[in-house]
Amino acid sequence: MGFKPGPAEKDTTYGGAAFSVADLGTMKNPDSCLQASPPQGSSGKWEKKNINGVEFQETDSGGGQGGEWSRGSVYRVLHNGRCYELNTIITGANAHMPDTPIKEFDEKPVRRAIWLPIWTFRFLK
Repeated sequence: MGFKPGPAEKDTTYGGAAFSVADLGTMKNPDSCLQASPPQGSSGKWEKKNINGVEFQETDSGGGQGGEWSRGSVYRVLHNGRCYELNTIITGANAHMPDTPIKEFDEKPVRRAIWLPIWTFRFLK
């Protein structure tokens, strides 16, 4: 699910946002789930995060360079022998770069929209 800039973000630093769910396949244990294809931008440090009674592992996947930035989180869990990944990302440009004469966007509503699927996520089985 992606969020492109709309009228409220016109001429701002907003680039876009996305939420995704991935099934990374069968894994033997939680450690193998965390080591499967490292998330882009992740430091490799994972912290426990409880989402609706399920203990996920979370890592930061944000970063920036060349006048652009991203903020994101990756959540992984081994559930019924399969590794699942929930991923959020928001991207934008640095308003203080000489070639970017645009205003900062309000990140709060975008954050609420993009993290809503995370905080309401549930396994059906």
